[in-house]
Amino acid sequence: LAVKLFISLLQNHHPQKAAQAIALFFAGVWLLFVLLSHGFSLMTLVEMLPFLLLVGLALATDRWPRVCGMLLILIGLGFGLVFVRNQRSFYTGLILFTVLALPVLLSGIALLLPGPKPEQAA
Repeated sequence: LAVKLFISLLQNHHPQKAAQAIALFFAGVWLLFVLLSHGFSLMTLVEMLPFLLLVGLALATDRWPRVCGMLLILIGLGFGLVFVRNQRSFYTGLILFTVLALPVLLSGIALLLPGPKPEQAA
């Protein structure tokens, strides 16, 4: 469902705004997961670092879309390598890739796409 939401955002909205929404959504899910798994503790602060990085990149997309797009692609590839590589089951790796790496990769790619061109009056 999340991937369908991301594709719908990319099809119906400006790529930059869709990428920002995807990154903020993913960062929010990450924050919720960390808070539910550890509560309010020191470990929560440590595991919130990727959340804070994604929020910072999402908020900086208005000013530096290309740089943020490249960084999001690198983070998505990093998530794919770190979380998916060591899985014993193909299906577990596929689910982790879809949940962790794909949203960040899609938002990074969307930031590198050219936006819609304004129509010229005839």
